[in-house]
Amino acid sequence: PAGRPALRGEALPGNAWDDYAKALRAAGGWTKSSDVLAAFIAHDPKADRLLVEEFLTTREAAIEHLQAGARKSGAQYPYDWRRGGSMNCPRLLDCQNLATLAACRVRFFLEKGQIQEAAALTLDVAQFGRDLGYNGTLNSDMVALAIIGLALDELREIDLGEGERIPT
Repeated sequence: PAGRPALRGEALPGNAWDDYAKALRAAGGWTKSSDVLAAFIAHDPKADRLLVEEFLTTREAAIEHLQAGARKSGAQYPYDWRRGGSMNCPRLLDCQNLATLAACRVRFFLEKGQIQEAAALTLDVAQFGRDLGYNGTLNSDMVALAIIGLALDELREIDLGEGERIPT
């Protein structure tokens, strides 16, 4: 069964992958931007913050679609298992990049003190990771685990007040 609870709020009817497909299309055009986003997430002092801000500004719809998908009551990528190795699969690098893009947005929320927004988006990234790995291929499962790990890393960035962070 493809049904699953939403991590926050009430689950809305539908398949998350309808929204995730829109998110992946809206985020497109990664080229070197994925390296820039990854450097920002890794706290690399050489990361180009202005380029990250520009990329986020032009890809806001991608994050909105990711969050819409995370709130759906079901999540099953439409694999055609009868086709074997020639079946359509999500582009895994694009999925990883979408999660990294969202994690960058989480960082900007945290910088502005928008803790609720940061936590909500982090949970949505974790849900996206879960949905990518659910009933999928071995490769999708491995990327899903990396995305869930990214979400957990971002949860550790959240300041709970008085300098206290989520314990690791």
